[in-house]
Amino acid sequence: RQIDAADADATFHSNPVILQGSEHVEFAFKGLRDMVLFTTKRLLVIDVQGWSGRKKAFISVPWGTVQAFGVRSAGSFMDKDSEMMVWTDMMFIPGSGEDSECPQAFR
Repeated sequence: RQIDAADADATFHSNPVILQGSEHVEFAFKGLRDMVLFTTKRLLVIDVQGWSGRKKAFISVPWGTVQAFGVRSAGSFMDKDSEMMVWTDMMFIPGSGEDSECPQAFR
């Protein structure tokens, strides 16, 4: 679900400081635990791990590396999952998983 970009911007400029001073969140989305931020400089995925949720992986994909993207919308009211795929010229994206179809694809 989409969350308020201004709240996410304030959060990640203060605790923890993840965003650069000149970087701002344009869109923010939150799943059950994970978040995806579309900023002025990059796509930032926050992968909450572990039972307690205290361990987090931050995956940063600069916009300059993105070559293509794809979106798969939900099929019906029973199928609420949507997907966004991003293809980059990066050889390896940390945290994207070894089971990905293509090393440059990130889902």
